[in-house]
Amino acid sequence: MVRSQSLATAQALASVATWVTGALLPHGPGGGTPHHEHEWEHQVFVLEGSGEVLSGDTPHVFRPGDVILVPGGEKHQFRNPGEKPVCFLCMVPARKRSGQ
Repeated sequence: MVRSQSLATAQALASVATWVTGALLPHGPGGGTPHHEHEWEHQVFVLEGSGEVLSGDTPHVFRPGDVILVPGGEKHQFRNPGEKPVCFLCMVPARKRSGQ
């Protein structure tokens, strides 16, 4: 199950980009990721905009400052149904990205 909780401001979350393994992912209005799954978990820090994340087929709304945990093996999708861009920092464990 995807879990979401507001923990910090967008400015505070942006400052962690210097020490995490991940990618900054912008999505324009109507954009998003494929509905997919993979073996590793990842954390998503929502920096700008609002949208929804599917956990399996169940939608959950997110907004700036939310932190989302997607467990490994869970089918998920991030979507931007709004009219403004969405930007988030997606972090995956370094051992999975490097193939360890």
